[in-house]
Amino acid sequence: KPAAGLFGLAKPAQSMLEPDLRHLSPGACEASVAAVLQKRWPRVSEIRLDSGARSLVQSSPTKAELHGQGRALPVQGSPYTVFGFDCEIDPRDGRVLSTRVSG
Repeated sequence: KPAAGLFGLAKPAQSMLEPDLRHLSPGACEASVAAVLQKRWPRVSEIRLDSGARSLVQSSPTKAELHGQGRALPVQGSPYTVFGFDCEIDPRDGRVLSTRVSG
């Protein structure tokens, strides 16, 4: 029987795990983000990732997600483009499983 919480309601099950940081490196995600941007914009320059805007969520023992944002110059002389990114990482070994860039 679930433990009773406030007002006698059942407490929700813990859905997120404490992140296992032993094998995680933001650098692996950032390199993957840079590669995605270079495919999208072959002449991209000045890729800047905001380390203060990163967040890490580990939803299972085999899946963690690093979210962040940055900006880059798609072509020299153009204005900066702001983008968000998400890397799915295997926390057991730090491998980047997938990378998505939006913006």
